[in-house]
Amino acid sequence: MVLFPDGVISLIAYEGALTTDDIETRQAIAVLKDKVDGRLATEVWELALETTWQASPVWVHGDISAGDLLVQDGKLIAVIDFGGMAIGDPACDLVIAWKFFEGKSREVFRSIFPLDAGTWAHGRGWALGFRKALIVAAGHGPTLLKQPNVGEPLMKCLKIIGTMDE
Repeated sequence: MVLFPDGVISLIAYEGALTTDDIETRQAIAVLKDKVDGRLATEVWELALETTWQASPVWVHGDISAGDLLVQDGKLIAVIDFGGMAIGDPACDLVIAWKFFEGKSREVFRSIFPLDAGTWAHGRGWALGFRKALIVAAGHGPTLLKQPNVGEPLMKCLKIIGTMDE
């Protein structure tokens, strides 16, 4: 966040961030060739790079995860942790579709948001390189992947992303 002299606050805008990670992500996919299906990961990544948000920027949470969703009696009662809130491409908030939801719950999640296929593909790309996890995992290999708070969600995300029909 930037505070300008006139008191206007400028929030980080999530636009086109995938392209800045392209070289590192491709290198990470190559390094992790024994852990991920490189062909599928590359296909997911390239499809994500082909898309851009064409509409006006929208408010986004910026780094939504399961821990940001407060549920009581099976119902969502609150969303917390808006430290990454910004305006921009809503694809960054779709990461949770692959990090948290599976099967029917992912279908329900997708049905709630009337977004085009390109935005979902872009969101999947965000999931592939979420917080540069793929790049970090490639650089730290087995040590990082053994950490339950990093390795397990990363591998789950990569496994889910590994099928193009989801």
